[in-house]
Amino acid sequence: MQGFDMYKQNTIGRFRSVLSANPTGTYDEAALPAYTNSNPLMRWLFWQRIEIVLRYLETIDELGSVMDFGCGLGVMLPYLNQRAKNVIAVDKDIGPAQGIASEMQWSRITFASDISTVSEEYNRVFDVILALDVLEHVDDPDCAIRRFAQLLKKDGKLIVSGPTESILYRIGRKLAGYSGDYHCRDIYDIERSVRLHFVTSRIAVLTPLIPFFVIFQGSPA
Repeated sequence: MQGFDMYKQNTIGRFRSVLSANPTGTYDEAALPAYTNSNPLMRWLFWQRIEIVLRYLETIDELGSVMDFGCGLGVMLPYLNQRAKNVIAVDKDIGPAQGIASEMQWSRITFASDISTVSEEYNRVFDVILALDVLEHVDDPDCAIRRFAQLLKKDGKLIVSGPTESILYRIGRKLAGYSGDYHCRDIYDIERSVRLHFVTSRIAVLTPLIPFFVIFQGSPA
């Protein structure tokens, strides 16, 4: 993997190009205003989540097949294209990420607009499934979580992150430049749902004294 600072700067450059070409608010839920924010504290908070997940993935000896559920504009895709043998990137609007992938020649990535279109031949195939800051947006997260349990290998890992929806998080969201409504569930709701199908353990809490985000892993029960 290239140095994290270079990875971050290259991704910020791509995201700023996308933001400049689209109306304000278009990519709020893909976190582009946060990843590119001019406030260094806000930018650090959002990128810290990505760095923690990348460092965690570095501890896994082999990444054969990986799913990036809710890939957005592809903050994780450059790393996954470099490290994994096969990647399925899932998002309800896959067009922008597909365009970036084509431009960057990310050859190991296949895109899907819905997890329901991922066929049964992929059951028990994935070494890692990422669901980073996405399940709070999904209408039926329990359905997605049950599908994750079918898709993961017995020794695979589900890695989930999400916001706490605390008052301070909401203030930070405004400072980060978000418009629109808040999410209808928080990471603690998601964690309880994941525990119905996985054995979970925390990877990190950002920041411990005033939690903004929680990152945890799940292993098939």
